[in-house]
Amino acid sequence: MILNDVVYGSVTVFNILSAIFTLIVLIIASRVLSLYVKRNLKDKLDKFHLNILNKTINYGLIFIGLFSILSTLGINLSGIMVAGGVTGVVIAFASQRMVGNIISGIFLILERPIKIGEQVSIDNVFGTIEDITFLSTIIITLEGLYVRIPNEKVFTSNISNYNYNKVRRFEFIVGIKYSNDTQKAINIIKETIDNHPMALVNPAPKVNLNEIGKDFVNILAQVWGGNSEWSKVKTELIWEIKNSLEDAGIDLPAPIRMS
Repeated sequence: MILNDVVYGSVTVFNILSAIFTLIVLIIASRVLSLYVKRNLKDKLDKFHLNILNKTINYGLIFIGLFSILSTLGINLSGIMVAGGVTGVVIAFASQRMVGNIISGIFLILERPIKIGEQVSIDNVFGTIEDITFLSTIIITLEGLYVRIPNEKVFTSNISNYNYNKVRRFEFIVGIKYSNDTQKAINIIKETIDNHPMALVNPAPKVNLNEIGKDFVNILAQVWGGNSEWSKVKTELIWEIKNSLEDAGIDLPAPIRMS
């Protein structure tokens, strides 16, 4: 029968047709899955993450299809691994890690704990998300360093996202001398915060006596600001509080400290 005719080595016409059929099925599956993702997740994911998810699915299918087609053609992959010795072990290990990174990338895209442009801390690396690919996440640190973290590592690490919430709190400690009126200083700090246009009323700021130190009294101020204006509000308030206290004759023996 023609299907059993040998074309090359032990590869028959049936093997070749099976490989072609597998390839066609994978192409159709890839398009169907891509269409499904676009239709069902377009309201949950932005365009960038949709593209990454589609690429991840396509690469995953290519990886699966490659092994399936080679197996259909009678190529013994385990034999190649054994024959390759150390090289085979390295390839097997790399393949396993790659699959792990691809799967982790899919979960990251679906869960969306991070986005491009956000400030984050991942595995003790602090910086801005530059890119999220199907294998890794790229972070640019404050020093300008390029850091590539495998998605599997990102997915299993604690992630601190400084832009996830719309508001963010900062706090600082103001130290005054014992000879100064503590309540007066607290009132001045409260008034200065209340008068700042970008300091949020809800959640409300808090100003309280924090510690009676050896040389001075510490006052703790906690203020909420919009995430995009957070740094600006913090800087402006520190200067305004310093000037307001000094204008009222209250001495600041120590610098205002960020807590």
